[in-house]
Amino acid sequence: MDKPESERQLPGAAENEEIQRAQKELPAPRQVLDVLFTWLEEKLSDTECDNTLRLTAEFAELNGLDDKRLCQWVKQYDGYCDCEVLWNVRDTNPVFRS
Repeated sequence: MDKPESERQLPGAAENEEIQRAQKELPAPRQVLDVLFTWLEEKLSDTECDNTLRLTAEFAELNGLDDKRLCQWVKQYDGYCDCEVLWNVRDTNPVFRS
């Protein structure tokens, strides 16, 4: 049986809720995270990924961010090492897909 009209969500409403939830969970402003991705691209162009979040944690320290919180957050979006932060986080986090 269909839900009553008053309980139905408008098209896109669930997606908007997902984006809003993801925005609240960001460990830093989006602009700072965009800088993280650019910084990682530059760092990884000079060296291979060592299968850790060493560079992500270094970025956090250099920018006054909580490195543990940042590393936990990227892992939620399949960023288990620095190169995966680049490959996965922007694609799996709805804030960066919009």
